[in-house]
Amino acid sequence: KLITTKTKLMKKIYLMIVMLALVGVGYGQIISQYIETNSGTFPKGIEIWNNTSGTLDFSTNNLVILKGVNGAVPVDDFTLESGTLLSGGVLVIGTSDMEATAVANGASFILKPFTFNGDDALEVKYGAAKTDVFGTPGVDPGPAWSGNGVSTANQNIQLEAGLIIGDTDGWSDPSVRFKTVSTDPIGTGGQDGFGIAPICIWKTDASSNDWVTGSNWEDGIIPASVVNINIPVGATNYPTISASASCNNITIEDGATLLGAENLTVNGTFTMQKTIANNDGWHLLSSPVSNLNILGSDFVPAGPTLPTSFDFYSFDETAATFPWINIRAAGNTVNGNFETSFTNGKGYLVAYSSSYGNTTFDFTGTLNTGSISSPTLTYSSGAQLGANLIGNPYPSAINWSSATKTQFIDNYAYIYNEVKSGGAGYEYVIGTIAANQGFVVLLKSANHGQTFGFTSAIQTHGGSFLKNTDITDKLSLKYGNSSNYDELNIIINDASSIVRDRNDAIKFFSFDAGIPQVYSLSSDESLLAINSIPSIEDNMKIHLGIYVPKDNYYYISLDEVDGKFMGKDIFLEDKLTGNQILLTEVDSYQFEASLIDDPNRFILHFSPVGINESGLPNSNIQIYSSENTVYIINNKNVKGDIEIVNMIGQKLASFSLDGTSKQAINFTAQTGLYIVNVKTDDGYISSQKIIISK
Repeated sequence: KLITTKTKLMKKIYLMIVMLALVGVGYGQIISQYIETNSGTFPKGIEIWNNTSGTLDFSTNNLVILKGVNGAVPVDDFTLESGTLLSGGVLVIGTSDMEATAVANGASFILKPFTFNGDDALEVKYGAAKTDVFGTPGVDPGPAWSGNGVSTANQNIQLEAGLIIGDTDGWSDPSVRFKTVSTDPIGTGGQDGFGIAPICIWKTDASSNDWVTGSNWEDGIIPASVVNINIPVGATNYPTISASASCNNITIEDGATLLGAENLTVNGTFTMQKTIANNDGWHLLSSPVSNLNILGSDFVPAGPTLPTSFDFYSFDETAATFPWINIRAAGNTVNGNFETSFTNGKGYLVAYSSSYGNTTFDFTGTLNTGSISSPTLTYSSGAQLGANLIGNPYPSAINWSSATKTQFIDNYAYIYNEVKSGGAGYEYVIGTIAANQGFVVLLKSANHGQTFGFTSAIQTHGGSFLKNTDITDKLSLKYGNSSNYDELNIIINDASSIVRDRNDAIKFFSFDAGIPQVYSLSSDESLLAINSIPSIEDNMKIHLGIYVPKDNYYYISLDEVDGKFMGKDIFLEDKLTGNQILLTEVDSYQFEASLIDDPNRFILHFSPVGINESGLPNSNIQIYSSENTVYIINNKNVKGDIEIVNMIGQKLASFSLDGTSKQAINFTAQTGLYIVNVKTDDGYISSQKIIISK
């Protein structure tokens, strides 16, 4: 028979309507995948899907497969008299070579050496009830039933997404119900899909967030209660559920989000994935599901003796010195004091080596919805002083800027990022915090014993780390060496003050002691990663400090200058060497630093530093270097002589001071420390140490 596109559409709509009645009765099992070999006798088999809301019991109602050979009336070919099939689950029945694929995909396998060919019809019965027909019984189609490239011979074909009931009339065009998975069943990937229940996939180019807009789903079908769902990463819009909905299993890939989960009934299993690359360092983690056992999960293998290929820590603010508690604190044996399951709203610290094996981890359980309280927050007199590790408990991002967080001393969430700034460090987040993300908050001492309340109102889509999303007036500095660097931000906020306030972010140092670190000191000597000031003045000083991991050459440079900082002359004073560098005119300031140096050796200025202020040379002549170039800033445009000597006074080069406001001199020499002497025609002498680096 001829089936037009309109006929196909009408048939799908009809099947959806009929399904409502069928689920209520409870009978239903359909062929969701079929394979017929393109060479020899293997593989041949079918996948049976329980498309009802209940469990199928084959001891009460046998599963019967009938076969009609070459147009003959179908007769019994296989009977299953025991076992059950859960709602939404699948069972693979076929030749022995199909077992490995089925089991690998988590499905049960029943051996049946089927002998059907592409022209043999099949019928499925649950007890006495016919629930599905494959092909047209009583009709010989020739070699196969085929249409639109889909064939019952020499192919692996799979039920189209959105079809959720059987077709008890049969069909002559398999493309009405099936799509081709492989035209080479005996080849690599020829059995793909067997053992995986039918699935509805959210479209990556969905036009809106609306769950019940059919065009947002692959094949245009809104998922039903017995269908599995996949929300892939990379979508333009992620789903929001605004009214009651249901599904069987649902998987949310790492980076995807779901809002309105409180409206979703999950009849099967909820899974949210988290990708943690092996050897990718430390990550702060939190769970979007309740009561997931830690031991035996993807994150921690079953004990009692644990491998050394991973670390899994909780955090104890009340600890006098070291706050991190490893799940295998007593050697390699599970620490009996460690919690048995992930705690809602709590953060954890994890790392995995290449020998651990997993890269994508599964959070599986009851998804968290509604209002959720963090564990009790503490402020102790130990080393932590109110630093508490909590975590986003939802299958979505949260908007930290809209959260009520007056019990904390500042507005920031502190998120460790192993690959931040070319090395490792913290993100200081006032915007979006991703799903599965743990983060540190700083509790006020007066709020010891309180909790933080997560609410649905702060849930949002998205989830990349966003720093200072509402700040336009920002100055960002980089400090680093040839391998790694760190960042410092100075921002202007009318509501802030010179002393530390909640618009400032405290400096959290990297777990990696080999990473250079930079910070600002507020007027009350707090160490800050983000220093918020009310305004910028020409005579303002901002004191800077650095952490030096080892004796080495380092640099400081401007990374970003926005808003009110634009157009300003930004000077860096090095108190150790006496250098004064106009950062807005150079790529970077290169210097040598030692472990024994004063860490607070730098001051940031917004006007030149005169001799009366600091004892530095008069600012008419300024000397600095970047790599193998020496720069002379000549504010009075005078002429004179320049010589460069080494540290024992040997003259290496001489040049004329040409009277231009900025003179660049290429000086090729070995990496090291040198002295530049400038003598102007009016008798002024200036000397400055520089570093030459190739």
